Amino acid sequence: GFILRERIDQVHFHGTRAGLAAAPAAWLTWRPRIYTVHGWSFHPRGSAFLESLARMLERGLAQAAQRVICVGDSDRGLGLRLGILDDARSRVIPNGVLTEAFMPRQEDREAARAEWAIPEEVVLVTLFGRLTEQKGQKTFLEAVSRLLAHPARFMLVGDGEDREMLERLALERGLGDRVIFTGFRADVPRLLAATDVVVLPSLWEGLPICLLEAMAAARPVVASAVDGSVEVVVPGQTGLLVPPEHPQALAEAIAFLIENPQVRERFGAKGQERVRQRFSLSEMLRATGAVYLELASGRAVAEKGGMIDV
Repeated sequence: GFILRERIDQVHFHGTRAGLAAAPAAWLTWRPRIYTVHGWSFHPRGSAFLESLARMLERGLAQAAQRVICVGDSDRGLGLRLGILDDARSRVIPNGVLTEAFMPRQEDREAARAEWAIPEEVVLVTLFGRLTEQKGQKTFLEAVSRLLAHPARFMLVGDGEDREMLERLALERGLGDRVIFTGFRADVPRLLAATDVVVLPSLWEGLPICLLEAMAAARPVVASAVDGSVEVVVPGQTGLLVPPEHPQALAEAIAFLIENPQVRERFGAKGQERVRQRFSLSEMLRATGAVYLELASGRAVAEKGGMIDV
């Protein structure tokens, strides 16, 4: 009823859960459908049955859509190899961010550091993301336990189902006040201004916006070498890549950046330039608008010929 009442011409759903909710209604009302994949849902789940079910659902959503947008080449390549996608109806449109919104301001840096009593000379290493297995916070804390000799503080920004477990792990590892759990925060640009190194040790990713935001803020990044993170980070230029679930490698990469402020500055500048050139919000909007126009044109032609689906 909502689609017909609001006279919606196309339905664009982002992610598997949104697709399961929106695709049937769009199909029943004969509206063109666009599905954006933000990382496939059939990642390792510890159950062959659940992984097979997730793959079947993704295939159904992709087949129900006139166009499928993948946020990274790795997702589209995997979808093509598994027969979930076809070449003609799938596109890659990388996530984009508004660089200007993340330009760090000195007053934000000072205010955020004062909130947690972090002196300017202490390096702040931050992980932004929902507290869940995917984002690798457990690996991060294991790495932090190897870094206590360094003049640094460590921050986890976000909330989620793993918070209690992670807070308990921090206590067990003797991390004490070296690790800050902020909970949910809406002031990401302010916290990025306070941060010196951004870490994302994910087990899987689509194309992580938090890395784009960090690079837009001219912050060096350390990420696990998975999926879309590999498409964002240029090792040795904008940041460092390490194997997933490898606390020692992660600790060594973080230590290197803690100890080398000039490298941090160089990586940050290169990262900001890369985001401006390849991951801008304006380019993402332009490319997505082109898909809308393509479907609108096709729908008009199809309707003249007596058909509605495109």
